Order: sequence, then C-alpha cells, then structure tokens
Amino acid sequence: ESETSNTNLLQTFKGELENAPRNSTLLFTGDNISNIETSWEVDSLLIEDQLQLSINFKGRTVFLPGNNEWKSYELDKMERVEDYLKKLNRENTEVLPNNGCPIEHIVINEDLDLILVDSKWFVSNWSRLEDINRKCSDINTRRRFMEELEGYINDGQGKNIVIAMHHPIFSNGVHTGTDTFRGHMTPLPIFGTLRNSVMDLAGFDPEHLNSRRYRYLRIAVSALAQANDRITVVSGHEESLQLLSGGGIHQIISGSLGSKDATKLGKNIISAIGGTMEYEGEYAYGERGFARLDYFKDGSSKVTFFTEDDVAKEKSFEVLEPMRSERISSDFSDTNAASKTTEILEDPNDYDKTGFYKFLWGERYRSYYGLPVDAPIVKLDTLYGGLKVTKEGGGHQSFSLRLEDGNGREYAMRSLRKSALKFLKFKLP
Repeated sequence: ESETSNTNLLQTFKGELENAPRNSTLLFTGDNISNIETSWEVDSLLIEDQLQLSINFKGRTVFLPGNNEWKSYELDKMERVEDYLKKLNRENTEVLPNNGCPIEHIVINEDLDLILVDSKWFVSNWSRLEDINRKCSDINTRRRFMEELEGYINDGQGKNIVIAMHHPIFSNGVHTGTDTFRGHMTPLPIFGTLRNSVMDLAGFDPEHLNSRRYRYLRIAVSALAQANDRITVVSGHEESLQLLSGGGIHQIISGSLGSKDATKLGKNIISAIGGTMEYEGEYAYGERGFARLDYFKDGSSKVTFFTEDDVAKEKSFEVLEPMRSERISSDFSDTNAASKTTEILEDPNDYDKTGFYKFLWGERYRSYYGLPVDAPIVKLDTLYGGLKVTKEGGGHQSFSLRLEDGNGREYAMRSLRKSALKFLKFKLP
C-alpha cells in the first residue's frame, strides 16, 4: 500500500510539472543525493530519477545545495552534482548557488524576485571545509553574505520575494525536537525523550534550529526580512510538509517527496539577546508529499500541498494578500492644534517589570517610558515650504523617512520607537 501511494504521489508530481506554465520554477530543496560519502554511483542515479520526473517540465529547474551535497567537506567533490548537470547539458537545469558560493539572485518578473541561498555554507564549521570560499572572493564572510542579502531585499521593495534555502528559519519538525512515539521510546523509554529534550535545549546537533551557527542564520534572515512584508521562505531539511508564519514572514517547508518524518502544529520563537520573534504553524503533515506555490497577477499567492494519503484532495492556503495599489491616503485627521500629548509606550507591560527582572537588567530609565510626552505637530505640505517623501530608510534599530523640499534640500524623519530585531543582524559574527 505504501509503495502504491508513493507511486501515485510521484505521478501527481510529474503531472503537475507537465501542466505548469513556461514561467514556472521547480525547486529541489537540497539533500538531492545520499548522505553516504563514497556513493557517487547511487548519487548520480538519484539525480537522474529527479530529472526523469521533470523531463516534460517547460520551466526552469534549480537544485539547491543541502547537507548531503557538502558531505565530503571538499569543494571539488561538493560540485559533483553541478558538474554532472553541466555534462548532461539539459536546458534550464542547474545548481544554484554554484561554485560553493552562498547566494544568487534571479528576477522572475517585475513583481517577483527569487533569492537562492546555500544555507549549509552559512551553518558549516568552515575549519572543516576544504577550499571553502576559494571561488567566492567577493562574498567570503558571513557578514558579507548578510550585506548581499540585505541589498537584494532592499532592491525588491514593492515586490514579492521568495528566499529559497535548504534550512528553514521556522519549523515544528524533528530538528526542533519534535519526534514520533517510536523516537521517544528509542533506545529506551524516558531516555529517548530526555535525549531529545537535551538536544533541543542545548543545540548539540549542528542541524538543529537552536545550534549556534544555525540560530545565527535564522536571526539574520528574519531580521533582514523585516524590511519587506512580502517575503516567503521556501525550504527543505525537515522531511515533512509545513506552513508557518511570524513577524510578517511566511515559511513553506516541502522536504518529504521521498521520505517522511514527524512534525506538529504549534507556536515557537526565534530568540536572541535583545529580542524575540514568535511564529506559529498553520499546516503540518508528517507523511510524504510536495508543495506548489502560486503567484497571481494581483500580487497575491497561495500554497497547495499534495499528500500521499489522498493525492486527489489538495490542501490550499492563502499566503499573501493582493498588493495594494499606490494611492495618496486621505484618511489623515486634520487638526489646528500646535502639539499633542501622548505616551511613547502605551502598554504598561512593556516597562513594568518584576524585581527579579530589574535585578538582572537594571532600572534603565524604565520609570520614564510610560510618561506622557508633549510633541509639536507639523504638516508636511507646509513644513519648510512643503516636503515630499523620497525614500524609506532606517538605521540599525530605527525606521526613518527621507524628505525633500522644493529646493532639493533633504531632511530625515526618524521614529522614536526602536526595533531590537533590526539590531540583531549587526551583532552576528
């Protein structure tokens, strides 16, 4: 029965590709080969099987690097899949990013950008990787990677952006400690659960979401993504199907076409000194399947999951709402008052802390946070002869607007409230 259901699933996958329009992109989300180091014969057959599934696909096929592609810890061997695809010379089929480099940017159309990331490059221990960055002289540090990713996200303002990378930033799968009943009982009851809890809290496994370098990656991507509220991250790593969202970011996990593992619905967080981001699962399926992400002319998008237990019954979820057309708002209240009195922090929970909290972190002028502030009111159409907004910006923690008057002189308007999450990306090594 299992073989039959998986055969039906692969036929459905093949049929979806055959019917997909030419402007589609097929993403194999990493771990496209085995995890056995000396098994190129098996690996090449696995690649051929995947190519056979997409033989009638008219769009672009991209193989993302994952953990297994880096299994040899040598750059030249890591490029075997890349070299093999070049040898086959199949049109519109390639490994991206290539040459062991971390990032690639593709403009799909005027409303959609695709950013491809080799996340294993980021989370690896570079001292173990032979010839790491030998072919990537321009982006050879994690900070340079973050600068490049930030640039691509900023270039995509007003557009939809897909960030495709093997390692997800959100998950409720086995790499966050979720396991099956059998996993909790292995090798012994209680010990199996204790082992999973220790791995979850301490992050000893480098592929665990709480491991040090992996957590850096999650913080960096989620912090940078705050500059655009239309970002969807597409990943593998977990052998399950998931849809999660948090902080304005949407995460799709589709890593279970050939194998399966446990997952669950639930809430979780990305945490670091200075801030946290909550996220929540909207869909979770711990069996084999795949996902299709569709974008529409109005800018909206939806994800459809196909599962082996019922390939005929699709499960679709809205991801992004339609883009709002640019318009001049007329909803602003008009006032002749010269000033306004308001609190910067209106919720007392933001500054009323326990004695133990203050013992750890100090008073930090917290008694002033909720006090009313009297601020002057200005109108942009009359201030300095009239100002117009030319650019949205911000520093390491603030949000700002660039303004310009009729003579071309520039001004900056900055928010008083800071975002700790924006600052996190500059605190990473």
